[in-house]
Parts: sequence; structure tokens; C-alpha cells
Amino acid sequence: MRSFFDKYHMEIGNIVLILVLAIVLFPRLSADYVLHQFVIIVLLTMGLSLEMLSGVLDFAFMAEIAMTTCMGGLCLRAGFPVWVSLTVMILAQMLFGMAKGLLIGKIRVNPILLTFILQQIYQGIAAVFGDAIQAPIPKNYYGSYMFWMIFSGIAVVIYVFLQLLLTHTYYGKYVRMLGENETSVKNSGIRFDICRMIICGISGIVFAQVAMIFLFITNGGSAGIGRRYLYPVIAAACLGGINFLKGKGNLRGTVLGSLSMVLLLNLSAGLSLYSYFSYIWEIAILVIAVVIFARERKN
Repeated sequence: MRSFFDKYHMEIGNIVLILVLAIVLFPRLSADYVLHQFVIIVLLTMGLSLEMLSGVLDFAFMAEIAMTTCMGGLCLRAGFPVWVSLTVMILAQMLFGMAKGLLIGKIRVNPILLTFILQQIYQGIAAVFGDAIQAPIPKNYYGSYMFWMIFSGIAVVIYVFLQLLLTHTYYGKYVRMLGENETSVKNSGIRFDICRMIICGISGIVFAQVAMIFLFITNGGSAGIGRRYLYPVIAAACLGGINFLKGKGNLRGTVLGSLSMVLLLNLSAGLSLYSYFSYIWEIAILVIAVVIFARERKN
């Protein structure tokens, strides 16, 4: 316990400070709303953190989720059962992730630039479906207590699985090796392209859980769904100590970073400062991405 506090005292301090401010300024802050936002952001952050630990700063994951949500809405509107539509979404999101990982491994293009390109492609394809797809979802799943308990349980299972993957398997070592020094991995004879494909495929399965939540929230899907989560989720991973330049960080910090971000989003929204914070995150992350891209091209 002592070592945990020593390692994450900054993150814990941030959470306590933001929580106190939120309670003092907004005593009627809904615990249910905070839980809903936390489940969404922690799932997104865990999926993104796995990619970041392997050295990939991904800007395409929310566009992939929008595509998957639209596909689920189309399946429901075509008359397929809910479970079939959800299965299609999981498989589609996994394939999107695997294709992205394979492209990053095979094509000698900076992952930041590649994921930016994929983001634009996916957004364009999703826009073909229309701004919104209404589908006949039989029940109000989103409003039920059991719905959020199920996805909270899924988030816990994913956390345990990713912890075991990163700490007790060779793939966990490969993830960090790719983040620390991709050249040494290539020279060692390891099929790093396959490793990236598997890593991004696993992240895709995690992202699919959020796509399913969005499907039920919107009763179908939307080309621009969840776009506002892109930069806060990247910021949450960084707040949790994920360093995509060196393959450093762990999921415990990711959970704390997600909680900090949820509280900060609620605080900024309550103070009518959300738009200002969103601009700051977007500018800061884009500047960092450009600097990294320029440095890699120079090297």
C-alpha cells in the first residue's frame, strides 16, 4: 500500500483535489452520471494505453468506433437480433484494429500520420451512412442499472486480462519492447508486424465495448459519435503515466488517470469551461504529435 501511494501520489492528489472542488461547487453532482462517464473513458483509455505502450499514438480509434456503431445500427435496422449485431460489431472492431496494426508494421510511415489518415478515411465512410442511423432497439438498455453493472464488470475483466497480458506473457514484453526500441525488435527476428496486429486487434475488442454502449445510447449510430472523447482519452492516458515514447506506464495509472479526467470533465462542464479545456487538449496533443513526427523524420 505504501509503495502504491509513493508511486501514484500525484495522481491520487489530483483526484482528491478535483473531487473536493466538484463536491463543493456542485453538491448535486450525479454519482450515476460520473459512473457512466468513468466506464466509457476507462474502457477507451485501457484500449488506447495498450497501443501507446507499444509506441503508437492512435488518432483513429474514435472514427473506428463510429464506423462500428453505424454497422451495428444497420444490422439492427436490417432485422438481425441484438446479439448478432453485437457480434458483428466486435468482429468488425477487431478487424479494424488488426488492419491498422498490420499497416503500421508493414508500411514505413509514422504511426501518427497513418492513424490521422485512417481517421479521415473512416469518418468519410461513416458519413456515407448518414449523420444518424435509427434502429429498432427492443428495450431501454441504456437507462437500466443492470446495463451499467454489466459493462462495469466487463471493464474489470478487461483490466485483469490486460494486466496478466502485460506482466505474465511474452506479448506483454513485446509490447514494451516495441515502445522502447522498435529497431531492436526488428533486428531480433521477432515478427513485430504480427505483434502489432495482435496488439491493435486486442485494443479493437476493448474499443468494441464502447461502441456497443454508444449503439444503445443513440439507438442506432452516428458518424460523429464520441468524437469529443478523442483528446480527453489521450490526455487521460498521459495523466495516468503512459509514455508512448518509451513504452513506460501501467494500467493502474491508467485507471487513476481516467478517474481524474472524468472528474475534470464534469468540473469544467459545470463551470462552462469545457470548450476551453477541449481546445487546450487538442492544441497540446497536436503540437506533441507534430514534434514527434518531425523528430522521427530527422532521425
